[in-house]
Amino acid sequence: MSDARLTPPFPGHLLSWSSRLMARELNRRLSPLGLSTGQWGVLFVLLEDDGLTQTQLAARLGVEQPTMAATLRRLEEGGWVRREPHEADRRAEVVHLTEHARCTMPTVIEQVEATNAQALSALTKQEITTLNALLNRIIATLS
Repeated sequence: MSDARLTPPFPGHLLSWSSRLMARELNRRLSPLGLSTGQWGVLFVLLEDDGLTQTQLAARLGVEQPTMAATLRRLEEGGWVRREPHEADRRAEVVHLTEHARCTMPTVIEQVEATNAQALSALTKQEITTLNALLNRIIATLS
């Protein structure tokens, strides 16, 4: 099922299909590092703003709490993050990147960029700019 002519001409279907293909390629690139597509976003957010709670991470990444809990558990087991008690809220924990994660993130980002470059290699810079703008409008409309 690699022939796009066989798909219905629905943009949502094409977006979903392209997303699955990109995720598959990114998983291929990240698996040697012990990561998956569902995990790198958490690391990227923490790289920019370390010490967020599970609730804050779930909100920033647009995922449900149980999904975030499972992702954080796997990241913690893999040595990517550590959790500490929240200073003001005894029910909450803050999540921090480990030293391993900080040292490995440049390689992770390199693989994410390489996947995007591969996927977008047939587009011009203007087409990529337009695509990003259109996708952001779709996201804003549906959010």
